[in-house]
Amino acid sequence: MQSIFKKAMATGAIFSAAASAQNFRVVGQIYTGTPGETITYRTWYGDGNLYVGSKVPASVSNALNFTIPDWTATEPQVLVGPVPPATSEDLPDGTFIAINNATGATDPVLLTNDESSLGDGYISKWIRYGTFMVPANPSGNSDTHTFFYLANTEEPGTFQITWRTPGTAEEGLQRINITAVL
Repeated sequence: MQSIFKKAMATGAIFSAAASAQNFRVVGQIYTGTPGETITYRTWYGDGNLYVGSKVPASVSNALNFTIPDWTATEPQVLVGPVPPATSEDLPDGTFIAINNATGATDPVLLTNDESSLGDGYISKWIRYGTFMVPANPSGNSDTHTFFYLANTEEPGTFQITWRTPGTAEEGLQRINITAVL
C-alpha cells in the first residue's frame, strides 16, 4: 500500500507537469505604495520590446499579445509564442526574452529570436522564483532582486519595460516586477 506522502508527491508531480504544459501569461506587477497592494498589467510585444498599457504608441508598428507556451526549462531560453490572431509571421518561432545586464545598462527588455544579435552582458535565460521571472546569471549566482522599471512612451498610460543594472540611477522611476502566471 502506497503511503499518503508518496500519493501526494505523485499528485503534485502530475499537477506540476500539467501546469508547465499550459500557456503562461507574462504580466507586470506594479506596487501602489500601499504595503501589499499591487496593480497587475498584461505585458505585450511591440517591435521587439516589452510594454504595458492599454494603447499602442504610434511609433510601434507591430504589437501583439504573447504567452510562454511551455515553461519546462528544457530550452536554452524561455520561448514565447503569439496569441491568435497573431501568427509566427508576426512573432517568429524561437523568440525569447533578453535583458542587457552589462554594467551601466538601462536598456529596454528585448524579445528576439537571434541570440547572435545580442552583445556582451545580455542574459537570455530565466528562472522562476514563485511567479517572479528572474534573469539567470551566467555565473550561476542569480539574485532574486530584479531591476525592471517603466519608461514613458508618447502614449500616456503606456510604458516600455526596461532593465537597469544595479548601481544605475533609479530616482523618480517606477519599479515593476515581471511574473509568469497561468
